[in-house]
Amino acid sequence: MTDQSALETATAFLDAFTSKDFETASSYLAKDFVFAGPMAHFDSAEEFLAGVKSFAATIRPGWAKVAAFGDGTKLCCCTT
Repeated sequence: MTDQSALETATAFLDAFTSKDFETASSYLAKDFVFAGPMAHFDSAEEFLAGVKSFAATIRPGWAKVAAFGDGTKLCCCTT
């Protein structure tokens, strides 16, 4: 991991994830990564990536960043 901003890290993660490069995507997730969403909960990066691979299969190649802003540690990234 480098000293990237939260926005740079999120963009790099999304590039890898939408390209189905899960090894690279996992390198952007913290060791204590937890995902708590309305339809799923994962307690680790490994659990998260294993659980979302079927979702990732439905993603068309590439993605477009519509808008993004952040303050260095928090961000909002809207994609299509």
